[in-house]
Amino acid sequence: MPKNLTWKDFKFGMLICHQAFICKKSIAPFFSLEYQLSSDIDWEIKCLKAAHKISYMPEPMCHYLMGGASVKNLKRSWLERFQVLSVHFGFLQTIMNHIVIIFRGIRFAYKKGEKYW
Repeated sequence: MPKNLTWKDFKFGMLICHQAFICKKSIAPFFSLEYQLSSDIDWEIKCLKAAHKISYMPEPMCHYLMGGASVKNLKRSWLERFQVLSVHFGFLQTIMNHIVIIFRGIRFAYKKGEKYW
């Protein structure tokens, strides 16, 4: 995770699981009910866009386990994430960024020796 995090760092997808993301209540929007699997990334980007100060905490706040709802519904999750990122970064940029995301997924699966999707 970058020490100087901005909303633009989310162009390739989720960087911080929402359980470890703390936002000041006064700038935190409601979770969008438009998305079932990708409201968290939309919420984090909106929080970062509204933030005047962002603090980095080097200690882990939680441990993320793979295999949640997004992984179990991968195609729908990818489609929703594409929609969210298109809203924030634009359609063409999101297409280019998803090429990188796909190659990252292939590399991740290869290193783990598992099927990713």
